[in-house]
Amino acid sequence: MNRKRGVAGIWILAAVLIVLTAAGVFYYNKVYKPSLEQATAQSTSYNVNGQGPQKTGKRTLIAENDGVSVYKDGDYAIIVHGDTEAEFADWNENFGSTNTRVYLQDFDQNGRSDIILLDEETPAGSNETQPLYGLYVLTPSESGGKDPYTVHYTNAENWLAYFNGIVTCYLSRPQAYPNLLQFVMDYSTTNVQFDAQTGLALPEFRAYYTNAPRAQDGNYADVDSIRLDPAMISYDEDENVAHAQIPVYALYKNADEQQIGNITVGIELRNDTLSIRAKSVVYAPLEELAAAAPQR
Repeated sequence: MNRKRGVAGIWILAAVLIVLTAAGVFYYNKVYKPSLEQATAQSTSYNVNGQGPQKTGKRTLIAENDGVSVYKDGDYAIIVHGDTEAEFADWNENFGSTNTRVYLQDFDQNGRSDIILLDEETPAGSNETQPLYGLYVLTPSESGGKDPYTVHYTNAENWLAYFNGIVTCYLSRPQAYPNLLQFVMDYSTTNVQFDAQTGLALPEFRAYYTNAPRAQDGNYADVDSIRLDPAMISYDEDENVAHAQIPVYALYKNADEQQIGNITVGIELRNDTLSIRAKSVVYAPLEELAAAAPQR
């Protein structure tokens, strides 16, 4: 990812994040276990005239790496690795249509090779400056039957909803320091407290500061709310690590919205679910906006 990150103000959540939120969103992380028969019989969200998933009879190679080949045939994604071939008809509707990458690594560190796929899912006509990807992790099936893989999946929107279900972010302009924006994030079950006189977060809560913009009248812009954009998911083949970067925006009552920083989160496969990696949640303000914390 090419977005700038501040070098100051790195905060790490020190425990595995497991709680749910008051944010009003939910996480949908679908684990696919379709057999070839199920893939043929089940209908999908992109049925053609109610007929279920269709094949054209012509395979198109969309990605190849490390001895793994990925094909698309109509509504079907086809994975070929050595003598193993698997078909899936319930993946993202536009899977393979733009940019697909495939890797062979031991993603869950259990001594067995997994297949990792990044597939671009940037909505057509969106204003995203960076591509958005869906992440598929195919682990060898434990059943030993006709289902060679268990597929674990998340994407930009799903991961953001999952994150919002665990972490709450706060943005304010402290009344004693109108030239600053104050960003705080913590577990959703934590009651973050602020000093009634200054508006600063109490010392036990880690806060980060950026310079506040000015409105057209010359005064500092009034904060309306905070927005987190869909996660930009990436995979580092050399490190065998997946990350999600979540842009953080300040919304103002009397000025244009402004990106103020990024949250970076590690992704791991834990208990058969794609989850936030322990000690991996990091916030950094944009370098050009970062400000020193006020003296108390």
